[in-house]
Amino acid sequence: MENESTFQPITTQEEFNSRLREALQAVREQYADYDSLKAAAENRIDGESVEDLNEHIENTEKAIESLRAEYEAAKKTMEENERKLKVYENRAQRAKIAKEYGIPYDLTERLQGETEEEIREDARRMADLIGSGPGRKQPETVVLPLADLDGGGSAGGEWKELLRRLNASNGF
Repeated sequence: MENESTFQPITTQEEFNSRLREALQAVREQYADYDSLKAAAENRIDGESVEDLNEHIENTEKAIESLRAEYEAAKKTMEENERKLKVYENRAQRAKIAKEYGIPYDLTERLQGETEEEIREDARRMADLIGSGPGRKQPETVVLPLADLDGGGSAGGEWKELLRRLNASNGF
């Protein structure tokens, strides 16, 4: 194109075709890298390639799955620990109540119930069966005399003989 500041009218078809080719060539040159830019842009989002983004998504999904597994394991451990804590609290409560009712420690595991009221009721029944409990007097130890209190001496011998026979029958 010659000087574009001066207008020259087109008078022939050849001149028209020539100027049209020149204009098309200029536009083609201006957008010559359009296809490569378009291809590159299709494979990039916010400056990152689609492959990089897919890899990032995959890594994020793996991290989420790993965290989910850790969460489930922690949840399971927590539930197990809560269950154990309830068992320990229940045992401690049974031991405390058994002590209040005078029930021997060896029998505390036999007390039944989930709540304190249920355990207390069972402890009361067990204490009635074994003859212990709050406010109850424990049976006094009976000591058999080995000598006659009035000085005759014959009663002591009878007691000794009774004791000897009991021991013999029990294998002592």
